[in-house]
Amino acid sequence: DGIRDSVASRGLGDVYKRQNGMKPVVLVSHSMGSPMILYLLTRYVDQAWKDKYIRCQISLAGIFGGTPKATRVFAEGGNFGPFVGEAKAFRTQERTQPSLAWLMPSSDLWSLDEVIIQSQNINITLANYDEFYHLLEYPDGFEMWQDTKDLIKGIPAPQIELYCWHGVNVPTIEQLIYRDFPPTRLFVHPTIKEGDGDGTVSLRSLQVCLKWREQQSKSVHYRTFDSISHEQIITHKDLASEVVNILREINGENSEFNSKHGDITETSPSDANSFDEEALH
Repeated sequence: DGIRDSVASRGLGDVYKRQNGMKPVVLVSHSMGSPMILYLLTRYVDQAWKDKYIRCQISLAGIFGGTPKATRVFAEGGNFGPFVGEAKAFRTQERTQPSLAWLMPSSDLWSLDEVIIQSQNINITLANYDEFYHLLEYPDGFEMWQDTKDLIKGIPAPQIELYCWHGVNVPTIEQLIYRDFPPTRLFVHPTIKEGDGDGTVSLRSLQVCLKWREQQSKSVHYRTFDSISHEQIITHKDLASEVVNILREINGENSEFNSKHGDITETSPSDANSFDEEALH
């Protein structure tokens, strides 16, 4: 209840009342922000709250069901994007993050016997995922995984209108192949078995939203962008314009509503430009 009051009612409720003229808000999320919003919508608020406060969500490259890349990041270090430095420099800090544990492959999408790490001494699957943490001598990581892996168990539909956009046709980690795991020598990188995705998130995780079309009455607008990576999707000029167009269309709905009710707010051109910029952050 405390989380519900502080995050949902007070946070978005304040935007609804004070900053958005008593109109439902548009949620724009990227990457892990999408399952975070799903967690809020399916665990802490009811349908009446969603209908009142949320107009829709625009999800960009949502990691709805985890990704094998998180396994590599935990094992070796990394930053889910172009490396700024040696990957291992990030590892100690990253292993302390429950958010990384949450991004491990979900049993809703990966079978318990599907091999995520292949090696001569052991094959790691979700059925023996505890061995992954044991071999890396980091039991706290296993505890964090246990705490987070079922936060959105079943990956339920959000029951709001959703725009689900992501990149495709970018080689993405599906399996890590080591000679021995963990490697007995430093700076030994695995052979990567790749599949489709956006370079960070596997296609099966990005496409979770498609099943929601059968699970909710609210529209799910699905769109893919060829060869656009996980990072590029938030900086791509044409895609950013598409997001702005959706916001303008929704603002047009609100203007029609306001004109019928005699509540039109004048906006200067400079204010309009500021809105477009802020909407993309």
